[in-house]
Amino acid sequence: MKNQSFKRGLRAGIAAVATTALLLLSGGTAAQAAPAIPTEGSITFHKFEQPAQNGADNNGLVLPEGATDNWTALAGAEFTATKVPGIELSTNEGWLAAQDLTVDEAGKLVAGVSGSKSGLTDDKGLATITKLPIGLYFVDETTTPTGHIGAAPFLVAIPMTHPTELDKWITNVHVYPKNALVGSKTVEDKDAIKLGDEVVWTIKGAVQAPASGQSITGYAIADKLDGKLTYSAAEPAVASIKQDEDVIPLDVDTDYIVKHFPTTNTVAAVLTATGLTKLTSAKLANPTTQVQLVVPTTVNAIGTIKNEGLIFPNGESVDQFFGDDPTDPTDPTLPPCEENCYVTPGTDTKWGDINFTKVKGDKTATGLVGAEFQIYAVDPATPGATPLTLDVAGNSTDKFTSVAGGKVSIPGLRYSNWANGAEIADDHADFQPYWIVETKAPAGYELLAKPIKVKVNETVEVLDGAASGDLINVVNVKKNAGFTLPLTGSSGTLILTAGGILLLVVGGALAIRRKKNAA
Repeated sequence: MKNQSFKRGLRAGIAAVATTALLLLSGGTAAQAAPAIPTEGSITFHKFEQPAQNGADNNGLVLPEGATDNWTALAGAEFTATKVPGIELSTNEGWLAAQDLTVDEAGKLVAGVSGSKSGLTDDKGLATITKLPIGLYFVDETTTPTGHIGAAPFLVAIPMTHPTELDKWITNVHVYPKNALVGSKTVEDKDAIKLGDEVVWTIKGAVQAPASGQSITGYAIADKLDGKLTYSAAEPAVASIKQDEDVIPLDVDTDYIVKHFPTTNTVAAVLTATGLTKLTSAKLANPTTQVQLVVPTTVNAIGTIKNEGLIFPNGESVDQFFGDDPTDPTDPTLPPCEENCYVTPGTDTKWGDINFTKVKGDKTATGLVGAEFQIYAVDPATPGATPLTLDVAGNSTDKFTSVAGGKVSIPGLRYSNWANGAEIADDHADFQPYWIVETKAPAGYELLAKPIKVKVNETVEVLDGAASGDLINVVNVKKNAGFTLPLTGSSGTLILTAGGILLLVVGGALAIRRKKNAA
């Protein structure tokens, strides 16, 4: 059983129950005998996603009809109840001890204790643990539905005094622990075109709702970056509190510390005590409260680059992963997220190269060396359009030359039909085509008459300017389409000269004949 660490106890609810229970155990009023305290009871769990509005504190009874109609039931949540040793609720002394116990202290007392009982919620979000002997129980969510953050541990007294009929006991205590969705991860890359351009990742992490009288004891949110991404401390990650569409700023170094773990390429924001106070107030005021982390990066290599966020939602989790001083920004490593932390759904950005072969326009399709190309992210005919400058083996260039075998490589471009983490259609506003322009033809060959418009994905598809299909070969024809132009030198000059003389002679003879005839 995993125990969560909480520095403040669930005193308020237990204290109220304890006060009334003491009256019952001591005989209540002289006019009415106290009912005998039951020797066993049960806990019924009603498991839901965290609703959009905070509700009233649960009092152990079933909520009124219709109260949960708009809530989403969660199956597959397992709760484990362990009796806290040394707390005898059949005595007044036991109730007094219970009201002073914190959840954290109870968690330590039950560590290693046998005899726990568990229940697993069904498709209606219901589970019941029965035949629990009288006592105080530490209840922990030991299995959490996928994609959710587990509810914080809590204490339940078996039995409880009825909240309105104060001369009765509740033996079946109803509880409504809620799960928040772990969070989300989004990417903004629609304006990124080439390697080195900025891609921004945003993580929104769920926050466990603290029980009445409690505070959030720790919180950290992290982005474990793919090795194809570069993070720079010169443009650090920014943390804030998110409520619906509103953002509540947090102050770096006051409300949170940014930590970078180079060995795992992980960037984290760890909330300080000041930040936790702000987060607790925000969560109690608005159940939609999340922690947001915005991480700017640059892309350094091609491929499908997938990222997930990491959430550390409580004090124990933060202590486990970030050490005795969680806000020390110099920690060199971060353990793998295997237990007691949560992973958000991932998102990705996709990048590839343009590779083709420059060939002769004959049946041999022999590769041609020395052709030069430029690549555009807008139609080259657009006023002010300039070619992209890309990094090739550490050197910036806007020219890409065919080498041995006619091979041409234009590296590091974002996929045309993938933007902001989603596939898009060719007619979408964020669709990114590319134009290949031949700026220098191989010796003895003609330039391409127009740019080749392509779509970059797993393959490179021709959209215009060449035969449809995947771009494999770019064909050049010989000068003048292979036809020989008339020459004006060498033997060609003699032929032209002789022809001209002959025409002059013939013309002169005809003129003389006409004169004679006229005479």
